[in-house]
Amino acid sequence: PSDAKVEPGQMVPVLGSPKAFSLAFQPKRQPAPAGMDRYAASLKGTQSHPRLYFNANELTALQTQALGPQKDIAKAIFAFADAKCRQKKSLPPTSVSGMGKSTGSWRRLGDRLLGVASAYAFATDPAKKKVYLDWCVEAMRRFSKFNKWGPTPEYDVGLDGTHIMLGFAIAYDVTYPVLSEADRKQFAARLRDQAIRYYKEASKRDPIFWVSAKNVNHNFTNYNALLNAALV
Repeated sequence: PSDAKVEPGQMVPVLGSPKAFSLAFQPKRQPAPAGMDRYAASLKGTQSHPRLYFNANELTALQTQALGPQKDIAKAIFAFADAKCRQKKSLPPTSVSGMGKSTGSWRRLGDRLLGVASAYAFATDPAKKKVYLDWCVEAMRRFSKFNKWGPTPEYDVGLDGTHIMLGFAIAYDVTYPVLSEADRKQFAARLRDQAIRYYKEASKRDPIFWVSAKNVNHNFTNYNALLNAALV
């Protein structure tokens, strides 16, 4: 029956067949990903951040690439950041009440933060680097004061909150060495709060749809953002 209740581990018939299967979910502890020891060792003798996609030593090489072989890619990243930093209303509003009800507007702000943070990381021009940094820090200060990262509870732990969480995590990672201690604590606390919301949602007996929807982008995108928030 459609209203029948099934308990974990209960054996149930499948389409009227006498065969049955178990609904018990018993995840096994997974070994640490290959390369984690090498990654941890690479951080010794360097700053603790950045560390998500490259460390401080590797960043220098990437900046060199941005001036040479990969300058066309870097040029597009810088052009995006320059355009957003020039726009008067490119930053998030000063309070969550200024956000619209459209789901797209929330996630676009998260993507914008990711783009400007990328430009900051790869830039070597001091003047431009300061512009990118100031924009990122102000955006994170505003986001960290929002009590939600989506227009509804569903989107707060869905794609809108995800795009903001990912952009926030990467921006926090690349700007960490120059952030004030107060900003570090404030940003880390807000990022941790959002990650806990996602973890709690994914751990529910009857979680939000994207947790088990492994054939849609929501599942990968949301778990990827959660992973970045946890690692940073």
